[in-house]
Amino acid sequence: SWNDKALQLNTITVNLAYEFDVPVINFWKAARPLPTCGLLDSVHLSTAGPPYGAFFTGQENEAGFTLRNLVTLQTLDALRRSAAQ
Repeated sequence: SWNDKALQLNTITVNLAYEFDVPVINFWKAARPLPTCGLLDSVHLSTAGPPYGAFFTGQENEAGFTLRNLVTLQTLDALRRSAAQ
């Protein structure tokens, strides 16, 4: 099924990132606790309404779009901090 193939691709991607010690955002894992795993349908991220993904005041616990933005910013911040050391 489509979901099985998506999970397989995600697993391969995460394993390669760990093997080669490169940063990876495992959005699949991050979105598991969200309603409908952060998806509006089988393709599009869910939203908490306008402004889309602009506020991290709880929307990240409800909407895939906001969570995606948050984990991306957190990853970029971690990379920035690592590079500054």
